[in-house]
Amino acid sequence: MRAIAADATWRRIFTDPATGCVTGIGPRGYRPGADLTGTILARDKTCTFVGCRMPAWRCDLDHRDPYDHDHPDLGGQTCPENLHSLCRHHHRAKTYGGWHPDLDTSTGDTWWTSPTKHRYKRPSVDVNPEPPPPDRPWLHEPQPDDPPF
Repeated sequence: MRAIAADATWRRIFTDPATGCVTGIGPRGYRPGADLTGTILARDKTCTFVGCRMPAWRCDLDHRDPYDHDHPDLGGQTCPENLHSLCRHHHRAKTYGGWHPDLDTSTGDTWWTSPTKHRYKRPSVDVNPEPPPPDRPWLHEPQPDDPPF
């Protein structure tokens, strides 16, 4: 049994302690799998930099805290809390320009710290918003006392 375990590829499976349902699978590599990628794109909707509206599907998936290639078995490197969508421009601003993102896991908000140490909040995106009001308010369900025209 030890020989099989020593030669195996181990992956963590995260579960909700209250329900026992699987909430995620911990990858061991730098690149996220298809399920994790889909989760990040659905969650972020757009680039997570303050004010940027580039759709997430056109962005890079970036590690908030840099991936440690020397220790790929460290927990949390390629996980939903450490990944986010960044357009190429803001990815470069983070990597080379001194910007740093922090995720507030309780609210889903991303806080960006500038090179001058000013902080800016990018609120989380509601992935299931209420439908917008009709753009033509005169179109509504007919009422019994409405005229026929």
